[in-house]
Amino acid sequence: MKKVLLIGFGNMGRNHFRAIQKGQVFRLQALMDPMADFSTVPPDVKLARKIEELNDLNQIDAVIVSSPTESHFEVAKYFIQKGKHTLVEKPLAVNVRECQSLLAEQSRSSVKLAVGHVERHNPTVVKLMEILQSGVCGRPIHFAFKRVGYYPKNVQGGNNVVLDLAIHDLDIMSLLQGEVEFKNASGLCYRNSKIIDVCDIGVKSKEGVSATFHASWLGTEKARTIDVYCEFAQIRANLISRKCVVIKTDKSTGESIYEDYEVNADDALVSEHAAFNQLIEGKRSSICTADQGQWAVSLAEAAVNAIGSRS
Repeated sequence: MKKVLLIGFGNMGRNHFRAIQKGQVFRLQALMDPMADFSTVPPDVKLARKIEELNDLNQIDAVIVSSPTESHFEVAKYFIQKGKHTLVEKPLAVNVRECQSLLAEQSRSSVKLAVGHVERHNPTVVKLMEILQSGVCGRPIHFAFKRVGYYPKNVQGGNNVVLDLAIHDLDIMSLLQGEVEFKNASGLCYRNSKIIDVCDIGVKSKEGVSATFHASWLGTEKARTIDVYCEFAQIRANLISRKCVVIKTDKSTGESIYEDYEVNADDALVSEHAAFNQLIEGKRSSICTADQGQWAVSLAEAAVNAIGSRS
C-alpha cells in the first residue's frame, strides 16, 4: 500500500480519511491541518499543523489535497515541486491561470496530477454511462442537471456555487460527451453581494448535444439529478438515492413504461482513490486528469464571468 499525506481535515478531508481507511491502496502516513481535532486519528499517523513541519517527505508516496479551495494552487504546487504524486480535491484551482501554472509545473516533472471530481465515480453516473453507451435509448439530445444544497456554514474567499456544486456536473457532462462549449449563464448573489449562490448554465457539445445546469445553495432539501432526453427514451438518474430509470412511451397506449436499472453500492471516494493509484502506476484510469480538471474550471470561470457581467 502506498503511503499518503492528507492535507486538510475538514468535511471533505474526513471523507478522504474514511476512504483511505476503507480502501486497499493507500495507508495514511501523515495528516496536516492548522486547526482540526485530531482525536480520532490513529496514533501511528504523523500529525502537523503546518506544511513546514512535514520535514520527512521521503516517507510519502502521494499527497491528497483537501484544504480550502483558494489554497489548492499553492499547496499542490508545493508538493509537485517536491516530486509527489498529487490528488487535488475539486476544483483544481480557482481560475484557469492557476490551473495552467500547475499543469506547467507537472510537465517539468514525472509527477502524476489528478483532480478529485468524485461524482464521475458515483455508481449512478457509471450506470448512466453504460446505458448511453449501449445505445438502447438512441442518441442523446439534451442533458438537464440539477444540484441543490444548503448554504455552506463557511464560504471561503474565491468560492461560489459554480465552483462548489455546478462544477461537478460540468465534469460529468465532459466525461459523457467530451469537451463542450460554454453558451450562457445567469445567476444571483442573494446572501452575499459578491458570492454567487444560485446559477443556471448552458453548454453544447461538438455534436450538437445541449445541456443545462441548475445549481443552488438556497435549497431546503438536497437534490442531485440528471435527466437525459434521447431519441427513443428518457433516462432519469438520481445520484443521492442511486437510482437509474429508463422511461419509454408505449406506442399503443401512450403510457409511460419505467425500467429500473440496478446500481451497485460501491463507495465513490474509494473508487476515486483506486483510480488515482492506477494513474500513478501508469495504468488506464477513470480519474479526472489535470487537463480535464482545467477544462471544468474553464467552463466554471466562463459562467462566473457571464453572471458577473449581468449583475
